This record gives sequence, structure tokens and C-alpha cells, in this order.
Amino acid sequence: MARSVSLVHMCSTNGKSRPLRIIYWMTCLFWMMGASPGFTTVLNETTKVQAFDPDPGVRFGNAVAIDDTTAVVGSHFDNDNGINSGSAYVFDLAAGGNPAVKLLPSDGAAGDFFGSSVAVDGNTVLVGAWRKSDNGIDAGAAYLFNATTGAQIARLLPTDNNADDQFGYSVALRGNLALVGARADDFLGIFGTMGHNAGSAYLFDATTGVQIAKFVASDGDTFDSYNFGEAVALDGDIVIIGSAADSLGGGAAYLFNVATPATPLELVKLQPADGSFSLGLGVGFGGAVSISGNIAVVGAFGDDTNLNNAGSAYVFDVTTYAQLAKLFPDDPEMDDSFGAAVGITETTIIVGSAQDDDYGISSGSAYVFESDDDGNTWTQDFKLLASDGAAGDQFGTSVAIRDGTAIVGSILDDDTVSGSGSAYLFEDPVPPAVPTLGPPGMRIGLAALLLGFGVAMVTIQRQRATSS
Repeated sequence: MARSVSLVHMCSTNGKSRPLRIIYWMTCLFWMMGASPGFTTVLNETTKVQAFDPDPGVRFGNAVAIDDTTAVVGSHFDNDNGINSGSAYVFDLAAGGNPAVKLLPSDGAAGDFFGSSVAVDGNTVLVGAWRKSDNGIDAGAAYLFNATTGAQIARLLPTDNNADDQFGYSVALRGNLALVGARADDFLGIFGTMGHNAGSAYLFDATTGVQIAKFVASDGDTFDSYNFGEAVALDGDIVIIGSAADSLGGGAAYLFNVATPATPLELVKLQPADGSFSLGLGVGFGGAVSISGNIAVVGAFGDDTNLNNAGSAYVFDVTTYAQLAKLFPDDPEMDDSFGAAVGITETTIIVGSAQDDDYGISSGSAYVFESDDDGNTWTQDFKLLASDGAAGDQFGTSVAIRDGTAIVGSILDDDTVSGSGSAYLFEDPVPPAVPTLGPPGMRIGLAALLLGFGVAMVTIQRQRATSS
């Protein structure tokens, strides 16, 4: 695993004289000790995975999921069953990241976008195909597979599937529960009004494929929960469903309790405490969601707090519904779309920023944040970058993290053929132990003394050189 710290590059002394090297290193030490802790540490991948049969423009990596030693990568523009029919690949990480099996639905057809969303839990894989058109154009479908054999277990369809529902746009899987979002579903609201494209989500038994329940937002028939189901996640008895176009584009996320799966209970509608989204257009809060234990993370890729569309992510306690933190990268830039993809496992959060420009326009990146308390304080540990990143790769389009391993999709990577895509694995993305030297004030004072000592040493050296 290759690691590089930005300090090393900043403090390179190549080509500098000895006096300048002394001052340079003293200055760098001053910067390191006196500046705000948490300077960017760049982490490169452990393993890069790709399709064994790459084709141009198939966008392998548009969706990723991971559980234990199994990783799943979607390729929704793949053409095995016709143009843009789509596919998904299962990788066995215990075998060095080799492709284990390629998943294809039994009824795949051109334009299905199978693989546009993926989830995995244990030996079961769930794959969405939101443009499947058996029940009307873009009605959608989702499929369950055996991760080892690639055998299709069941095809999931809601009982009220219709054209343009986009069922399968998002998926989540835990235990025997499969959750599928239908972000453009139209339904009759509680006041008898039609919620056009209000959206919904469905809960299925992952062993039988039988529909258990349907989720709609309590305010969905008022157009307030537009695109409810764009993102979904579940853990334990809690389901979170994103509605990125809620409140005229500001966005929202809804929590449900599914302790009794057949009768889910809406708990709360989550929105940012800073109130900046109440009338915000295109902020996209809720466009990406993830949950682990009592902590949920919600992306807001169009947040303008730092710069236009720089993005952010919010952390919530799902038991108290309190907002715990708002996350930013330490190097925000305009149009980075930080927050367009998020993932969480225990005390670690990963956030994608596919439009970041470190290696050229839209080369992309992802960030890892860690909490060592109850979730109130989150520190950026790493910036994840592909070792071979290039302009246009869009590394960070999709992210997932579980059991100490992160996976990041890079949909337009050209490693094999143009736009074939790839995904990168990062093992144990946790920070190395770094000794602290006291509070910032003390560190600034000590650094200043060291810098003064360095300048004095250079002065003495020059005086000696002159006298000799």
C-alpha cells in the first residue's frame, strides 16, 4: 500500500543549498506543528479491480458495495444483453481481488441499466435495474443473486409497478430484508392528491422475494418529498430514505423503524440544522445516505457553504435525531460535488468527491473521516486518490466501506479501453498514530523557537564562511 503525505512534497529540499535546507525544514516544522492539525494525508489503493471483459464506455464502478471479503461492482452500460443492458461483478477479496462471477439477469434487455445500484450482505447480492421496461418504460426491477455461484435467486417487482417508477434506482440489503427505492413513483396521497414523481421505496423478504411493505413520505402528496427513494440504506431496525429534490431541491432524509417490517413507522424527517436548504435549489441533501448503528450520514453534493457546489455531508444520531456534525474536506474547491456518495461503518465515514481536480479536471477523490467519541467530533484522516488518477476518471462516483475495507468507483478510468471504468480497494483506512506536542498555543510557541534556532544557525554558518 503506497502512502504519501503532502508535507513531504511541500518540504522537498532537492536542489537547495544547505542554509536554505535548514530554513526550509524549520519552516515546514513550524507549519506542521503550529497550523491546524489534520493536514491532508493521501492514501493510495491496495488493489485495483476491473472487469475481465472490459468494453468502451461501460462505466464499471458506477455502483459499489462491500461486505467482509466480497465486493460487488456495477457496470450499468455493459452490453452483454444489448446496448446498456448492464451487468455487475462479484470479487473475492480473500483471493486477491480476482473476479469471482459476473451477474446477469435471466431477462436482461437493452437499456435496462442493470447494475445501476448494488448491495451485498453475506452471500446475497441485490442489483437494481431502474430502466427495466416490462411494466412500462422505466418501470424498473431489482434482482437477488447468490454471490458465490452467480445464480439468480429472485426478481423483485412491487405489486403496483408502473411506467416511469424507476424502481431499482437505489438498493440496500441487510439480513433477510431487501430495500429498493423507486424515486419517480406516482401515488395517491393521504389527502387524495396525486404525488407526481414523489417517489417511494419497498421492503422485500430477501429469501423469498415477497414484498413486505411500501414506504412513502407522510408529506409526499404535497410534492414536498419529490424523488423520495433516490437513496436508501438500512441497518438493524432503522431505514433511511433520501429525497434529494425535497423542498424545491434542498432535500431531506426520512427515518423509519422496521422492527415490525409489515408496518414501518416513520420516525422523523431529517433536514440540516443550519437551515440553508429550506429554499435551496439543487443542493441535493439526501442524494446519498448511509447508516451504521446509531449514526447516519447524508450527502449534500450541491452545498455552497464553502464554494459553489463544493458539497458537504451531515452526520445524525438516529436515536435522538440530532445533527452531530457537518463534514467538509480540508481542501474544498468549486464544483467538487463532495457528498454525492457516502458510506459509513461504525466510526468511519467515507465521502466521494468525483469532480475533484487533483490529477486534472474531474479526476476525483474520496475522503475518510474518523470519530473517536460518540460521533460528535469527526476528523479527516485521509484523502483517497488513485495512484494512476487522470483527468476525467471521476474517481469517487461511488463509495462503500465495511469491515475495515473501502471501495471507490472510477467510472471513466481508461486503463484498459476508453471509459471502461475501474474500482479501487483501500485496506484498513485508519490513521497512523501521531504523537501530539500539546495544545495549539504551545505547539506554535515551540515551533517559533525552532524556526528562530534555524535562522540563527544559518546566520552563524554564513559568518563563519565570510571570516574564513
